[in-house]
Amino acid sequence: MTSNRTGNSPSCALLALVFIACGHAALADQIDLTGFTTSNDIYTNLNQQFPNTGPGTPGSTHGTPNATFLYNPATWTSANFVAGSDSATNGIEFLLSSDSTGRDFEEISGPAFSFATEVSGVTEVHLLTAAYQNTGYTATFTGTGGASETFTNVSAPNFFAGGALNTTSGGALDQSVLEVDDEGAGGSGNSGDGFTGDYFLYEQSFTLNSSFNGQSLTDISLTNTGGGGTSLLLLGVTAETASSTPEPSTLALFGFAAAGFALCRRRR
Repeated sequence: MTSNRTGNSPSCALLALVFIACGHAALADQIDLTGFTTSNDIYTNLNQQFPNTGPGTPGSTHGTPNATFLYNPATWTSANFVAGSDSATNGIEFLLSSDSTGRDFEEISGPAFSFATEVSGVTEVHLLTAAYQNTGYTATFTGTGGASETFTNVSAPNFFAGGALNTTSGGALDQSVLEVDDEGAGGSGNSGDGFTGDYFLYEQSFTLNSSFNGQSLTDISLTNTGGGGTSLLLLGVTAETASSTPEPSTLALFGFAAAGFALCRRRR
């Protein structure tokens, strides 16, 4: 008698692999970290073509109070966007938010600048930065239970004519994420009356080590190491966390796998 068992057929084995892959998919959630202090305004004191949190008045040092702007480097464009710039395409978004006086970025020129956070399961941290003059910085991430990691010699190129890049510096992926050709703050500190040229924003991506597994990220510390006359400009911080919640496409694969298993059982 010929058996009709097909439980070991290639199709069923493939479905089993799909099911296993779906069940172990590690998806990432993005969390905006906006708790750091802000001392200046990107629109009025850097360049009006940059993503900003409200128009403000050029030269006033004040943007729109309590405004927010969700900036996605992969999709954002402006009238003066320079074609062919090396924009990051990793899908990381930054929530740019202003305080009650319209300030929306922190200028770091002195000792270590730290801000507290409380996010569990962080696997990567992304910073949106610029700089006055070419500078470098050290970034230290601290977690509960003793987790800690420090990245040194991270490059923060000058926002004015700093150049497009896609490289690794200090263990961090360093990419230009915005380039505009406009008159702006070069040499003056105020948009609208400075040098004309290319202006850049940069994204540095830090992958945290395994010591953070099962811990929460509690502190981010940045130290400008460029010396006098340089400033690191911090515009946004986004953390990526591992998530076990399937997204719609993953749920569809689950359904496909389940239907396949049912078909295999009927064929038996």
